[in-house]
Amino acid sequence: MKQSVLTKKMNLSAATFFLMILTISQISSAAVTRLPQINFGSRPSARTEGTICSDCAVRAPQNSLMGQLAQLDSGTEKIFNAAYLNDNGERSNLYDLRNRRARGERLTTEQKAILQASDRIGLVFWPGCINSESGREVEGNATLIKIDGRDAIITSAHFIKNDNGVLHGDCDLDDYSKATFMPNYSYYGQTGQSAVSDSTVFREVRATADRRFGDFNNDKIRLENDWIVLYLDEQISNKPAPNTSAPRGFVEFASAQPEKQTVPGYILGLDERQGPGKTTFQACDVVADVSQSYNSCDTDGGSSGSLVGVLENGEIKLHGINNRNSDALPLKGEHPTPSDYKKWNHGVSSDHISDEIQQVLNPQGIDT
Repeated sequence: MKQSVLTKKMNLSAATFFLMILTISQISSAAVTRLPQINFGSRPSARTEGTICSDCAVRAPQNSLMGQLAQLDSGTEKIFNAAYLNDNGERSNLYDLRNRRARGERLTTEQKAILQASDRIGLVFWPGCINSESGREVEGNATLIKIDGRDAIITSAHFIKNDNGVLHGDCDLDDYSKATFMPNYSYYGQTGQSAVSDSTVFREVRATADRRFGDFNNDKIRLENDWIVLYLDEQISNKPAPNTSAPRGFVEFASAQPEKQTVPGYILGLDERQGPGKTTFQACDVVADVSQSYNSCDTDGGSSGSLVGVLENGEIKLHGINNRNSDALPLKGEHPTPSDYKKWNHGVSSDHISDEIQQVLNPQGIDT
């Protein structure tokens, strides 16, 4: 049974997240008439040469139907990186990279980008709200972004309600308009030179939802709108992350993605198979197709809301957020292959999200 953050703070050998009641508040829905400041990178995306981690080598294919399919598709190494095999051998925790940085070792551009991005993701939860299906408090991955000069987080809308729009637990939308974000939660369980204090790991920042974005108010969740934005009650992007002196920064939106073109990408976040509370990362393939972002990474329960990114100009930029794992899709007996990206994990693309934000904040399309 999953335990609460409060229990963790009182007894740190326990494993996750506390329940409490927050005051209810709503945000103004007044239209903004100027062009919102959403930061974009520049293409092309490129992977830097070098090894990301010590334990992410591809394993030999197993003697199974999926292994045979992988060989037939001439893509064993790719299909064994995909979630539908539940391979789960490729995602790596951040401990090693952080400690190597602390020792002053030289890291590749890609490794530095992963560490930088790891300080821009965290855990969001809704105190007092229980998921009626899992029996757990509502919580998940979130990514720190910036919209119109304000620090915000983006995460999955299905955390607060199911696909039919039914809210989880006894909470209503007013309850869900307020959340708590833990920006340093990726340090939970960190050992070695990069370990930080418990007060740092469990630092909390209150967050307030913008009801105009994504699927906060709609009755039924659509795939393209399975996202919500919550503004932080304080700016943290201009302050240092743990063990660093430079400002934490935020994840910029990737520049326009080439539709239906596979490019190197990454996933960062919590994933239940990796162990309680562990934040992990992995390199894999990503594809943007209209409003959707697809990825071939290893994922399992608890990975929703994870940052799916691409490397641009030395930083990991937002390609999308992960919402659904491929092994949970209704494949009806079909076996996915590396060439069929629509059967990979999928979520919402950053292109679609940025377009929706622009339309809400600047409906006339005029920069005043």
